Amino acid sequence: MKLFLLLAAALLAIVSTADAWDIHFKGFKGKKLNAHGFDFTRGKCIDLKKSYNTKTRSVKWNLATDWLSDPNTIIFYEKAGCEWSVGKSSKKKKTWTPKEPVKIRSYKLV
Repeated sequence: MKLFLLLAAALLAIVSTADAWDIHFKGFKGKKLNAHGFDFTRGKCIDLKKSYNTKTRSVKWNLATDWLSDPNTIIFYEKAGCEWSVGKSSKKKKTWTPKEPVKIRSYKLV
């Protein structure tokens, strides 16, 4: 019985740290930023690191697991705090390329 509880606790610890989604931002001169997470709080604004201060050429969205319900849309914003929407992507269209390169400072899962 103790072995079962230990295995169950270990499995729960592994599953809770597994990524449910990945977002890959590609900028100029080889600059990249990868965001990982599993918090699907609808409408929650997520600010990017300030160190990623380059214009984005493309964004790829990967829903890495099947154990959580997937958000339908991801919206990208030019300013922190989810201000000035510059584009969006859906779970069917997993890559977004802006017409002109733009700085992305935050995003929201919807």
